[in-house]
Amino acid sequence: MLFAHGPVGFLFAHPLRNFFKEKKYLFVAFFFGIFPDVDVIFYYFFKAETSHRDYLTHSLLPYILVALILFFLSRRFSLAFFLGALSHLLVDILAFGV
Repeated sequence: MLFAHGPVGFLFAHPLRNFFKEKKYLFVAFFFGIFPDVDVIFYYFFKAETSHRDYLTHSLLPYILVALILFFLSRRFSLAFFLGALSHLLVDILAFGV
């Protein structure tokens, strides 16, 4: 999780490093590349009979809604957030067929 999704989020945002102008946005993309797996905590402690990839955190809709809200606050932060989350979902689609 940390060693796969985080770097992929960073790599998704890295081509836009001139747009971001600050390295903190690359860290945001790294962090939100990992974030959709926060549901693993619930999965392991409470309901382990289904895959953690079936939860809402592995759906595109919440990230689109949050990115739209963040867009009005900070376009760079919004883009870094969305690229990180999108990278996670794309890796899960390719690797696990989510």
